[in-house]
Amino acid sequence: MQVPDNANMKTPTGKYRSNWVQVLKNRQFPDWDIDVHGQAIVIKVSPEKDLKEIERQFPDTFSELSSEVKESKEWLKFIFYNGTNWFQYVVD
Repeated sequence: MQVPDNANMKTPTGKYRSNWVQVLKNRQFPDWDIDVHGQAIVIKVSPEKDLKEIERQFPDTFSELSSEVKESKEWLKFIFYNGTNWFQYVVD
C-alpha cells in the first residue's frame, strides 16, 4: 500500500496510538485493514466504500470510541485510504 508522505510525523510516545489500534481492531469494522505507518494509523478500506461518507462520520465514531482509550491523550493522525483516494483526521 502506498501511504501519503505526511504520514510520518512524530509523537511523544506510541502508547496512545497503540491503544487506538487495539480499540479499532477490537471493534472489527468490516473491510477496515488497520495498520501503523510511521506515526500514523492507516486504515485501508475497500474501493467500494464511500470515503466521503466515512470522512463525514469519523468525528462521531472517534468521539464514541475515545472513552475506550485508556492512555493519556496525545497528537495522533488517522489516514483513511481506499486504493485511490485518502483523507486524514488529526487529533491534538
